[in-house]
Amino acid sequence: MSAIVTGTAFANPPIITVDEIPDMEFATFPQAYTVTGFVTHDSATGPGTKNVCRLTFFEVIVGNGTATTTLLSLTGTTTISTYFGWLPDCFETDTWSADWSILAPGIYTVVVTAKHMGASDTDDEVTLITETPVVIALCPAAPSYAAHYLQELGVKSGSKLYKNVVSLVAKHMGPTTDFDGIAACDEIPYEVAVRAFVDANRTIAK
Repeated sequence: MSAIVTGTAFANPPIITVDEIPDMEFATFPQAYTVTGFVTHDSATGPGTKNVCRLTFFEVIVGNGTATTTLLSLTGTTTISTYFGWLPDCFETDTWSADWSILAPGIYTVVVTAKHMGASDTDDEVTLITETPVVIALCPAAPSYAAHYLQELGVKSGSKLYKNVVSLVAKHMGPTTDFDGIAACDEIPYEVAVRAFVDANRTIAK
């Protein structure tokens, strides 16, 4: 979900956007993702100075309700100019990006905050926050499909056969939880492969 949030009603505050971040499923963690967006600064100082070079603070934080991680934190016009690559050119609108190492499944919120040099030459005139909720899910691994299938077949949970088959399935998985070369997040063919393996081995595993 993408979002645009403008700040307090001062003259010409910046506008921050976060590009759409899809809900995602992964079989293993951590996973890398780059959060992107753009910032527009229609300067409060009047015609001729409409640019983002007057930003004095820019920060990107991600949190899941219990902990937060700072992906990017820039303070001071020199640091911000270096990040955006202004030498010394700058623009009314420019893009930004921040690398996110996703450590675990959960519901995350990305918060982007900016301050700018306002008409009074202070950097506390406006703070803007853009929030983007993102759902990160864990794809089920082969043993969970095997356990469910065995129960469908009437095999009692906790029985010797049940444990042996689930153990064989776990050992057959690849290093990234793939199964017979099929990724765990490719869920339909993955489950079909697990069921076929169970059918081929449940008589052997008694």
